[in-house]
Amino acid sequence: MGKVEVRPHRIDCEMFRPAEKVPGMLLYAGRLSPEKQVDLLIRAAAQIPGTSLHLAGDGSESHALLLLGESLKASLVWHGFMAQRDLADLMGRASVFVLASKYEQASKVLLEAMACGCLVVATPEASRGIIVDGRNGYFCLPMADYMAGVIRFALDDPSADQIRAAAREYVLRCHSA
Repeated sequence: MGKVEVRPHRIDCEMFRPAEKVPGMLLYAGRLSPEKQVDLLIRAAAQIPGTSLHLAGDGSESHALLLLGESLKASLVWHGFMAQRDLADLMGRASVFVLASKYEQASKVLLEAMACGCLVVATPEASRGIIVDGRNGYFCLPMADYMAGVIRFALDDPSADQIRAAAREYVLRCHSA
């Protein structure tokens, strides 16, 4: 039996790079399915005045999430499926990237967001082995009120620039293509 080699995700850090951030711009990118818990993110975003939540992706929950956003009067921007370069441009402008998944094996989209200098907020299950809470991102529990509080904290954190830089440095050091 041959050796098994585990290779980390490689991120194109020339494509996924920081741009001028849009204040209050929150982003989720990925499949819109129940295990991603995007409904929690919509509920959280609806509690934070001055933010807009951008959703990039598609999936079985798209219609239900749209209805939820409308019922909560959340400021949502639907992008649907996006080409990689378009996603990188959008990600570069996002202030905060949120990943509320119940589980992830190794989240490439989280690494891409970190390469773009986003403040990343994620459940421990979605960011295992990637985020060090308070150093290169923020952990949140999968509860809308708690998530809203962590997003508010991230947006107001005086050390946000250092956390953005640490996130990008981590990707450059460990995952750059």
